[in-house]
Amino acid sequence: MPDGAPASNPHGRRRVASRLHLFFSRVHKLMGLLLVVQFLFWTTSGVIMSWIPIQEVRGEHLRRPAVDIAAPPLDIVKALARVDGTSGLREITLRDIAGRHVIETRFADGTCALIDMATGRRIPVDATLIAEAARAAFAHAPLPLSIDLLDHAPIDYRGPVPVWRVAMDDADGTVAYLDPETAHLRAVRTDTWRLYDFFWMLHIMDYESRDDFNNPLIMTASLSAALFVLSGIALLIFRLRQSDFRLV
Repeated sequence: MPDGAPASNPHGRRRVASRLHLFFSRVHKLMGLLLVVQFLFWTTSGVIMSWIPIQEVRGEHLRRPAVDIAAPPLDIVKALARVDGTSGLREITLRDIAGRHVIETRFADGTCALIDMATGRRIPVDATLIAEAARAAFAHAPLPLSIDLLDHAPIDYRGPVPVWRVAMDDADGTVAYLDPETAHLRAVRTDTWRLYDFFWMLHIMDYESRDDFNNPLIMTASLSAALFVLSGIALLIFRLRQSDFRLV
């Protein structure tokens, strides 16, 4: 050995490597114990959600295509002329609700009203109209089982309130949510949607509102999962040998 050259210490290097190996092994085992159930939830929910077509989750396959209607401008003017209180009118839309031609009016103050094209009378958005609109929205036209005007958002809706909730009598367990001013279909919920929503809850770890992808639970779990993966990579590096890469 040349004079002044530092003496190598293979035993010291092996001790450091052994300690690091032990440290990463303990981290990996601890993270694995903490995350094993959530890893199962993540993988299972991911598989199931990837197998269910999103169109079926949204109930798009059950909906009837929208009907486009047209009317001469003069007929529209005549119908509106028979309506009291149209000042501030900002926008009109022609619609078909269960075979009835309707003018949907929107005013500057944000309110809406439905006008019967034939009579020029305002149409009350009551349970009768909601039942007609709900049935007309679906291709199979199921009968309503119950109709309720809700002032609080149920767990399967999570939208603005008030809202009409119509439970339909069909094999899909369909529930329709409709706008209380315009009778527009806001959302469709089916048994498929509820199954998907359950696994979505497990996937994002939001067990209350089911729509917060940045909640503390998933942030902590994802950070722990990153540590689990990094410690696993470190262990792989420590345990690799040249012989592992020999082809023969």
